[in-house]
Amino acid sequence: MKPIMIGLIYLVLIGTVIYIFKILLDRAEQRDIIDTETKSKTKGKNVRLSAQDFINILDIKKGVMVFPNNYYALIIRAGTINYYLMSIAEKSIVINGLLGMANSITFPVQIYLTTELIDTIDAVKEIKNYYYDLPEVLKEYNLVMSEALTALRYTNNVMVKHPYIIIPYFSREGFEVVYSELTRRSMVIINGLNQSGIKGGVLSTLK
Repeated sequence: MKPIMIGLIYLVLIGTVIYIFKILLDRAEQRDIIDTETKSKTKGKNVRLSAQDFINILDIKKGVMVFPNNYYALIIRAGTINYYLMSIAEKSIVINGLLGMANSITFPVQIYLTTELIDTIDAVKEIKNYYYDLPEVLKEYNLVMSEALTALRYTNNVMVKHPYIIIPYFSREGFEVVYSELTRRSMVIINGLNQSGIKGGVLSTLK
């Protein structure tokens, strides 16, 4: 009797495994069919996605980025300094200024750093604009500087870093209230940077 019961249990287990395996195969086949239909619909179409599809920004008003769910953000672009070429007194000013700014910040911030290829085209244009106003002695120097900066632009190993400070903000109040508060917070950071000898400014738009 016992061998018969054990055999029945094995048969039930085998049948259950086969049934589950069949269900999984059917689901996999259905997914393949759906994927094939989706690819056939989009095949040959040139789908272009905007930046908003990736970062989910609803709008940008007065330099303030507007996100869904009452979320806002403002970005400050900070300048750079060569700390290691400074004197001890200059380094002390930078450190004290940054410490004072850190102590005055009572709101969350995010720091974002980008590394980009250097672009000297604007500097070259400005130098060339003054070419005819220079005395003859300096015109040759003007040409040398223009050529050197132009060559530097096409050197791929010359990089420059751009630091950004992002001020996120969540509020259910109107935009003007949000804009006023973000402006106040940005001034706290910009003033702190200025005390350290670092220039800072809010990224703005034409709106």
